[in-house]
Amino acid sequence: MDGMKVLESQVSTRRLCPPNNSEEKQAEDILLAAKDESTVGILTVDDGTDTLCDAINTVFDTTDIAVVSFDFEGEACSEKQILTSQMDADITRLVLDDLSDGCR
Repeated sequence: MDGMKVLESQVSTRRLCPPNNSEEKQAEDILLAAKDESTVGILTVDDGTDTLCDAINTVFDTTDIAVVSFDFEGEACSEKQILTSQMDADITRLVLDDLSDGCR
């Protein structure tokens, strides 16, 4: 856990906080983040194959950016996509606490 905090402190982050958790907006934000040269990873929360796979696959087809999805509904869009759940408490707490700090 401490190692993750050290890594987090060394990475510049940009938080995209879609209003009302709009599925279309989250897909747009994924594509927008993939175009940013400073992006090294993209996190998604909720949603699933119906709404995000096109955007996630575009990221993998056009970049080397990692995509980690929390509580993704359905099978992974690609074998490159990392699926995790809020049951992975340490990682989830670190990521979601950080995200919530930027979305107030």
